[in-house]
Amino acid sequence: MFPLTSPQPNPPTLTYCMSVISLYLLSLALWQKAQMAKRSLKQALIDAQKSAKAKSDFHSQLSHELRTPLNSIIGWTELVVEQGGLPDETKRMLDMALFSGQTLRQIIDDILDFNRLAEGTLELHDQVFDLFRLTKHSTAMHVAAAGRKGL
Repeated sequence: MFPLTSPQPNPPTLTYCMSVISLYLLSLALWQKAQMAKRSLKQALIDAQKSAKAKSDFHSQLSHELRTPLNSIIGWTELVVEQGGLPDETKRMLDMALFSGQTLRQIIDDILDFNRLAEGTLELHDQVFDLFRLTKHSTAMHVAAAGRKGL
């Protein structure tokens, strides 16, 4: 009634074997391409990090090189203004130069802040400022520049 041995499966055909080998080779090729892409992405990330570090270092160095003489100019201008006894026009021009120097120093500080922001190390603080004074000096600088250009 029941056979004592199980039926033997048919041996794989040549077509079947070739299909399995083809799938294996295709999988291997895809895996190799994925590994190459992974290495390329890792290298691109390393290159981008090196570039960002070089940019940050450059901005920090440049900011330091600009800030050092600028602080000297601002300091000497403050000393001259504090001595007093200056004609009104001279004092006004020195005040404008002082404000311009302080504005430039703030721009340099902002560049450093952008670097800190990119690095994730920036700490934000609320700061009160005099909007009227800022607007007045900013306008005075632009009026003077426009006057030199005949506008």
